[in-house]
Formats: sequence, C-alpha cells, structure tokens
Amino acid sequence: MKYLVLLLMTAAFSDAPKDSAINKRVSGEKLSSHFKLVSNGLENGGNIPRVNVCQWLGGENKSPHLAWTSPPDNSESFALIMTDRGHGGRERETKHWTVYNIPKNISNFSLGEKLGRIEGIVEGKEGYRGPCPGEKHLYRFVLFALNKDMPLIEKGTSLSESEFVNAYEPYILASTALEGYFEPSSLRLFINKIKRVISGILE
Repeated sequence: MKYLVLLLMTAAFSDAPKDSAINKRVSGEKLSSHFKLVSNGLENGGNIPRVNVCQWLGGENKSPHLAWTSPPDNSESFALIMTDRGHGGRERETKHWTVYNIPKNISNFSLGEKLGRIEGIVEGKEGYRGPCPGEKHLYRFVLFALNKDMPLIEKGTSLSESEFVNAYEPYILASTALEGYFEPSSLRLFINKIKRVISGILE
C-alpha cells in the first residue's frame, strides 16, 4: 500500500504546473519580501488614477508617483519597467515605460516628474505612455535592484520585463512589483468613436 501512495504522490507532483522562467527568476528567487514599491495614488491590485491615463481616455498622461523602500544593501542602481499585461492580466507584455540607470540614492519619483533632469537616468523611446485600453487591462510596474557590475543602458532602449531579465539576470539582486487596473467607461469609448467618425467625415 505504501508503495501505491508514494507512486500517486510522485505522479501528482510531476503533473503540477511549472512556473514560467520569468516567475522563477524574478517573482520566485529574487522577489524580495522587504524591498517594496508603492504609490500614493495606487494600491497594489487597485485602479490606476485617471491622471496617469492617456489623454484620449480623458487622462493627463502623467507618470505616477512611485517610491521604494528597503532595497538590498549592495544595490548600486535600479531599473523600472511598466508593461500592459492585457485583459486577462498575463497574456502579453506591451511596453509603456522604461527607466534605467536610476542612481542608488534615488528612492522615489513624483507625479509627472521629468526624469531627464536627474543625472544619469535614461528612458525608453517614447518616455511614459499612460494606459489607453479599449477594455479593462492590468498594468504592472517592476523595479529591479542591480549590483555594481550592471552596465549602463543607452537612452531609447525599450525592454519588457522578461526581455530585461533575460538580458541582465546576473546583475539583478532583487525585484518588487506594483500592479493596477484601468477600465475605460462605456461613455468615453462611445465619445471617442463619434470623434473618429466625425474626423473621417471632415478629412
């Protein structure tokens, strides 16, 4: 009997779903319980404020306030990546904001802050692009703490979370994430549709 039980347990564990490579490398081994990313405008898993949303959906397209605490003591720099994870929350990684070479003495960004004014910091091709979905989407902000050997990244480089991990995994000390949702109102989508029709007629 005990051999039958052992066999059943082995089969159950072998059939259990495996975490993706990125979850093992970022969310598992290097996701720190002390290192935290927070925002005064967004609770983890909450709704993204309209001020951070694209102007097409009635927002101001301002980058959010972000602050981080308790990074590893040997952190020398940070990198921030924001991606749109789609309606289901995990089926894609559309790039919305990438910030690199963040000095170790920086621990927050204010609402709509012009990051180019901070020496050393560079952003991706288009800077911040606020949420602009046609339905409810999940957005993910991930902050990476990096060691002293992390090379500088050039301005205009845009990487998704998984692309960054694949390229720079040896330099990652820890990571922390903040997630939020945005769903446009039906009225706003209707108004935008009317605008498109009128614009097409006038052209």
